[in-house]
Amino acid sequence: MPTALLNGLNFYYRVDGDGPRTFLFFNGAGLTTESWQDIATSLAKTGRLVRFDARGCGQTETPSVPFTMEDMAEDALSLIDRLDIPQVIVVGHAFGGRIAQIFTHDYPERVRALVLCGTGGKYPPLTRDLDAKAADPNIDDAARIELFFARWFGPQFRRKHPERAEGVLREMYGGTGQQAPALAPRRPPQITSAESYWAKVPASIPVLLIYGTEDRYGHAANRNDLHRQLENSKLVLIEGAGHLAIREEPEQIAAEIIKFVEEKSL
Repeated sequence: MPTALLNGLNFYYRVDGDGPRTFLFFNGAGLTTESWQDIATSLAKTGRLVRFDARGCGQTETPSVPFTMEDMAEDALSLIDRLDIPQVIVVGHAFGGRIAQIFTHDYPERVRALVLCGTGGKYPPLTRDLDAKAADPNIDDAARIELFFARWFGPQFRRKHPERAEGVLREMYGGTGQQAPALAPRRPPQITSAESYWAKVPASIPVLLIYGTEDRYGHAANRNDLHRQLENSKLVLIEGAGHLAIREEPEQIAAEIIKFVEEKSL
């Protein structure tokens, strides 16, 4: 298991693939390097992939003191410095897309391009009723699982990709239906106001925005606002997919990233 001591913490990371470019991945909140596995399988043919578990998540140490989203961006900088990588194509999913924006804003000279998948944060999610039901300790396992899919995925995911859906369910619930979804870090960061980083990407850096049309977190208000403000951006919609589109349609998302890389000669 490769680990690196960065900023006083032991970080789990992995490097896969080979090629003329390097992708640096930022996971969604509480998620691990495995959340990118299906996409990584396709992208590994086009470049080197650097993935890591954020502080307080997965196989990385949990800090004993409060930390910020800026600290999380600095962790990624320390990792690519350790690996002697001068520039990267940054790829962030969901909350990881917010950290990816901070990274790009703070260290633009290290970024060749930015890819955001399902990133929200400026406008509130459209899940208030579903979240309240999921928080009810008295709901049964079947109802909890239904709510899990309703909150995070498109409505046809289980029918369209039953084996993939069952795999995600086992991963998030341990196969029992009795555990809370693993969608929260052991210790979350102090949240930075979106106004300080939202769409603050230099115009020289090309941006690809990939969103599921049924995403309740990175919904239309969030994605359209980013697309409007980022002059050098391209918006791609994944029909029928939800917030975890990277798990629903990884082949399609990987293909869009590869197409973007080729279009921009990255």
